[in-house]
Amino acid sequence: MTSFIRSTRSRGVKNSLAKWLITLGGISVLFTLVLIFMYLLYVVKPIFESASIQQETKFLADLPSNETVLASGVDELQELAYQITSQGNIEFYHLKPSVEQAKSRFKVGDKALTMSLLADDSFTDKDVSFVVNSFTANKLVHTHSGKTLLVQPNFFAKYSDDIREI
Repeated sequence: MTSFIRSTRSRGVKNSLAKWLITLGGISVLFTLVLIFMYLLYVVKPIFESASIQQETKFLADLPSNETVLASGVDELQELAYQITSQGNIEFYHLKPSVEQAKSRFKVGDKALTMSLLADDSFTDKDVSFVVNSFTANKLVHTHSGKTLLVQPNFFAKYSDDIREI
């Protein structure tokens, strides 16, 4: 009889311990599900918010007085901006200063590169009448004489002395 009471007592302890462990496991599963749903709400919530625009950088381009900007854009890292002008030039400007330790090589708004889009001899008219954006990064540059040029501004990174330059 005493062995029966001992086995009943140990079985009761085991049952009680199992009941608490199962309850704790169920509560932890429910808590995990609540955390997962909270994370999903945190990730999905910005989709339903209104779009907003914030000014990051401001600079004045040093264009000659007779040129007007017909198109503009930025690279995917938002470090360079470009402008296509009425004279058929594409000009690239720095949007972020250099991060070189010794001295600053360029500042925000400094011109990085200027190229003439109509430098080919087939373009006798060097004035652009308008620029049309296509579905990709391509631009159609149309001159006053009726010629059209397809342009796609590309950005390449090069590394010299462990410094990335676009």
